[in-house]
Amino acid sequence: MHCGGFGSECATAKAADIPATLRSALEKAVPAYRTLWRPRHDAANQAWMRELRPQIERYGPAIAEKLKAAFQHPLAAAPLRVEVGAGTPPSIRI
Repeated sequence: MHCGGFGSECATAKAADIPATLRSALEKAVPAYRTLWRPRHDAANQAWMRELRPQIERYGPAIAEKLKAAFQHPLAAAPLRVEVGAGTPPSIRI
C-alpha cells in the first residue's frame, strides 16, 4: 500500500488506528499539504535522488557484493524500492 498521497486506501486502512480528534485535524490539513507542501517536498526529494544517483551507480555494485557476502545470500534480482521523504535526517541517509 502506498500512502504518500494520502489516498483513500490509506485512510480506510489506517483510520481506525488514529484517535478521532487527531484524525479530524489531519483530514483538515490534507488539502493544504497537497497544495503547498507536497510539491515542495517532492521537488526536494527528486533533486536529492538526482544528486545521489551517481554515487549509487559508482558504489552500488560493490555495496551489493558486500551485502551478499555479509548475509550469505544472493540479493533479489528486482530493484528494491526505497521511500524518500522530506525531513529525513542526514544521519540516516545513505
